[in-house]
Amino acid sequence: QSSLALIHGASLLGGALRLRFNASTNQSTPPSESELRYLQRRPAPVLAPWRAVFRATPTVRSLELDPLLGPGSAPFTSVAPGADGTGGLGAFAGRSGVRNVAFFNSPGSLAVSRDSVDFPYGRKQRRSSYFGSVVYDIFPRLEVGLDVTFARTIANRGYDVFAADLTLAETSPLNPFRQNVLVSLNEIAPLLGENYGESRVDYTAAVLGFILKLPPDWRLSLDGQYGRCPLALCKKTSSGSTDGSKLPRRTPAISSRGGKRGHALTLNTTALNDAAIVQNDGRR
Repeated sequence: QSSLALIHGASLLGGALRLRFNASTNQSTPPSESELRYLQRRPAPVLAPWRAVFRATPTVRSLELDPLLGPGSAPFTSVAPGADGTGGLGAFAGRSGVRNVAFFNSPGSLAVSRDSVDFPYGRKQRRSSYFGSVVYDIFPRLEVGLDVTFARTIANRGYDVFAADLTLAETSPLNPFRQNVLVSLNEIAPLLGENYGESRVDYTAAVLGFILKLPPDWRLSLDGQYGRCPLALCKKTSSGSTDGSKLPRRTPAISSRGGKRGHALTLNTTALNDAAIVQNDGRR
């Protein structure tokens, strides 16, 4: 995790005008399976020959559970690590009945699959926030202030991994086994990038307030607040449609407070808009 913050304040016009600004950014990356090894420390289960295994390299098994590599051989095998697919049947020599149970390693740092060493225990997140405040004494007894806040949070979990069972016909030129086989493998879309699927949350808020100082030690305050929090979801399976709605809510309130130093009468009104949801196909 890393963070950076900038804070600045100033007083102008003999102290009648007071300014404050704050900007911060932080980024956090969750630990992955390659660091914690929670799943890799578990004992490997004993699997039946017809069970699919989705790990580092594809597993091949006979559709009819017939011997794959000659009479008396097992009905399943797996692709050797580093194989390029051009070795034909000879590339499977010595691998009868061998499954590659090593975890899948994606080209990035995070991949959403419990069969991958890059499986994240959390979300990778980037957040930037900005705050500005202006307070001005219009008259000795009247003060006005404005606070504005904006924050953006972007989160994603890395590559999406798709586990698939593909049927390869015996007539296919890519099939050296001369029988129908099932190929179990993990697939990703590396050209889309690790950050293709992500969620983005923007938050904006503003508060405008007035304080009137009355004798003896009374304060009359009036403030209005507005907040907006739209959420953008980037989905690979989205058709590109948008669905947006706004639900403004206004809550007026009047309160009176008393204490040893005096009394205060407050009128407050708030408007919130936090239900604007946008979906797109991630090509922003």
